[in-house]
Amino acid sequence: MATLGYDAVEGKLQVNASEAEVVKACFRTYLASGGLIDAVQELNRRGLKTKSFVSAKGRVQEGKSWVAKQLHRVLTQPIYRGRIQHKGQSFAGEHDALIGETLWEDVQQKLRSQQPEFRKTSGHLNEIAIEKTRLLHPLKGFVSCLDGHALTPTYTNKSEKLADGTKVRRRYRYYVSQQAIRQGYENSTLKTLNAERLETAVQLMIAQSLPEIASEIEHSDLTSDQILKRFEGHAATLASGADLASFARVIQLLEPKIVVETGRIRIHLSIDRLGRLADWVPEAHQSSRSLTSQEPPQIQIEGGVAVITADVSLARRRGEIRLVDAQTGASLEIQQSSPNPVLIQAVVQAEYWRSELQKQPTKCLGEVVEPHGVSANYARRLINAAYLAPEIKRAIFQGTQPVELQVQDLIKPRSMDWEVQKRELGFHRLATSALH
Repeated sequence: MATLGYDAVEGKLQVNASEAEVVKACFRTYLASGGLIDAVQELNRRGLKTKSFVSAKGRVQEGKSWVAKQLHRVLTQPIYRGRIQHKGQSFAGEHDALIGETLWEDVQQKLRSQQPEFRKTSGHLNEIAIEKTRLLHPLKGFVSCLDGHALTPTYTNKSEKLADGTKVRRRYRYYVSQQAIRQGYENSTLKTLNAERLETAVQLMIAQSLPEIASEIEHSDLTSDQILKRFEGHAATLASGADLASFARVIQLLEPKIVVETGRIRIHLSIDRLGRLADWVPEAHQSSRSLTSQEPPQIQIEGGVAVITADVSLARRRGEIRLVDAQTGASLEIQQSSPNPVLIQAVVQAEYWRSELQKQPTKCLGEVVEPHGVSANYARRLINAAYLAPEIKRAIFQGTQPVELQVQDLIKPRSMDWEVQKRELGFHRLATSALH
């Protein structure tokens, strides 16, 4: 195998002077950078390439731009320190070293400190960590960007402050482009996609399309009406909020090709695979979630493949990505029917401090909360939630609030006009029944 920095001459390695400078640049750049991605971006900015060589079949393989995996491979090759590996043991080689021991050890120490498990396992660290935490990403292996790069599952842990001041750590799942992993976000057409919302959009698209596609399915043991009834059952289960494991089984059965681009999601489904869904009797379901309004997806069937397309835009909200219908602006999300205890606690505490303030009209808020060990600044922000519209509070207690609503939204100073509040907090998108 061709090795950057050397040429094979009569069975021995001879230093390739120009490539040797690239190898040295790899080590020095990584050591001076914040990490693999930063180093990759700097190497590519300088126009440095991987090794060019002629294959055994006589094909010329031109050098390519660097990605993190290739750079890591160079940084961990003992050959560059003058050593060779054989059957798990290290021996002094007959070739000249390109990297001194001090530089080599400094780079290895930095690699260990930044990515301690990289050399022990195969695959990207995100995938390794997810496997350990047993997080489920139903779309893994089936979703990609328009440029063909796969969207890989990842996650992050974030600390959140509850209404009572205590901190909790929550885990958030995402899908990130392989291109971003290899060469940084600047080189990726899509950045990080919130996993729950992307999966929700795919769920809704499939759920709304199944009854329309049922007429294309042929089955030796089922009539057209029976197929339609089963597809409607599967659609209802998906729309009502199938758990991740059930949704994952549907995806594994259908093996869809899902392409995500800015402004659009396209799902390719094989009619043959859809026929297998007809063999699966849908589970009895009870609707625990209701859909917000959205334009139905477009369906085209050609060559034994159903292509489902929905126009969406990727709108950011506090650094996260929210899927909304590009034509109507309505969220492509499912409204949770279960109450959010964090939001409820914020409203209850806000009402309590407002009540205490009314009982002690001669005192300011700071004097009222001080005996309880509560920060006056925090109480001033929290009490804003007490002046929200009654319909907003009722929806929070019933669990019919918009899914993206957070405590920070409740405690932000707002207009005293209740209609303005509902519009600013997204309650105007909900059905009237959700507010009563």
